[in-house]
Amino acid sequence: IYSGDDISQNGPPPVKIADLLTPIPNGLGNFTGFGPVSLSATDLAFLGTGANGQEGIYDFVGGQLVKVIDRNDSLDGKTITDLEFSRTGLFGDPVAFRATFSDGSQGVYTMDVVPPPAALRIIAVAKAGSDLQLGFASVARKIYALESRTDLATGAWVTLPGTTTSGTGGIVQTTLTNAFLAPRQFYRLRQLP
Repeated sequence: IYSGDDISQNGPPPVKIADLLTPIPNGLGNFTGFGPVSLSATDLAFLGTGANGQEGIYDFVGGQLVKVIDRNDSLDGKTITDLEFSRTGLFGDPVAFRATFSDGSQGVYTMDVVPPPAALRIIAVAKAGSDLQLGFASVARKIYALESRTDLATGAWVTLPGTTTSGTGGIVQTTLTNAFLAPRQFYRLRQLP
């Protein structure tokens, strides 16, 4: 499962959300398959399966993949035997889904997904001519700055002009113009107070 604004040759590369080598959040092993995928302005959610009957709904929010619900959870004191999710199951923050229970009953639910604290890390790097494109996971309304220095061990980190940006709750892309024409640089991401 990949996400990206423009997957053409001119846009940044897509960001991998999950594949068959991705560990299942709060599960055992890696994903073995994927069902419907739903995308909103801030999240990407999907139905994922794993070995031994694992099935759950997972959300990529705040730059991290988190479990929304799976068959090991209970709802209304009932044991879940099946989950259904659709391409329109995500609208903003709440996730909508249908659960079938061991007693044969069913219910339609919505669940708000609380993003975990985002790790400050650059997760996508691409060269576009002499420019460097970077992508990082963000939390909505938090302010981030990209900093650099010429030596990894010593020297002051300097905020790069034009790289201070507000988080969206998803992946933020930034381009460093002519980065490959400059001397060697090291980069880090910093969340501003």
